[in-house]
Amino acid sequence: KRKQPIVKKVEKHAIPRIDQWVPETSHFVKVGKEERSSFVRLHGLPLDAHPEHIKKFFLGLNPERILVLPNHSIFIPQWDAIDPSKAPKIKRHPSNFRVFVKFKSSQIADMAIERSGEAIEGAAVALTMTTKSDTNVLLRNMGVDVLSGMSIRAFLSELEKHLPSIVPTILWTAALKHLEIPAESQSDDPFTWQSERDYDPSNFSGYKQLASHHNRLLEQYDSLELSGRSLCVLESSEYQQAIDFLVSAALNFLLKDIERLDRALIKGRGNN
Repeated sequence: KRKQPIVKKVEKHAIPRIDQWVPETSHFVKVGKEERSSFVRLHGLPLDAHPEHIKKFFLGLNPERILVLPNHSIFIPQWDAIDPSKAPKIKRHPSNFRVFVKFKSSQIADMAIERSGEAIEGAAVALTMTTKSDTNVLLRNMGVDVLSGMSIRAFLSELEKHLPSIVPTILWTAALKHLEIPAESQSDDPFTWQSERDYDPSNFSGYKQLASHHNRLLEQYDSLELSGRSLCVLESSEYQQAIDFLVSAALNFLLKDIERLDRALIKGRGNN
């Protein structure tokens, strides 16, 4: 009898997991098929992760874009993995380091999710789906394409050196409020959106408080618009485009809130 050839099972990825820790995402709400977008979220990236490492990880799925959001220290239960109680062997980015990958379709994104638990540069990563509503508000207003040839951490650090510090605060405050996503308290944040439900403009005291908040937002809008005009100093056009995009998004959020408070104040004047 002829001996049958021994066929070895070939794994999808040959990169070994140096440590066994995988980011904890079991608390995430499952995303229904109709609500899934073409984006997936990466959790637990090693500190030196480059876009090239991510493209290699998704070999065969042809990722179209790799985006990162501006840093903000808040923890979002529906969005962020739980950080480990004990540091894994390979140092990872914390849960509020938010990186997303866009694919051609939600079907391909589903295939990408199957690679959750596999390793990028020896570090096991977790993958979660992103809803269409999150994509429409957060990623389209805050997601910037990372540059090749450098770590994502280095790219974001350089970007934020030139970005007005108030921009991420405005973007995150507005986006989380719009999506009604619970986050840690930001009671000292002057840009937490106020409305007629917080300050009743039908009485003089409430009207005065709402007007004061309206004026603070208006001053911030004017200041940010002026500083945005003076930011055209970067040699890299990619960095400049990212900064212009984020500043413009922040101005748009501020303007929408200013206009909303204008309407509340007009209504309040009619009742006083």
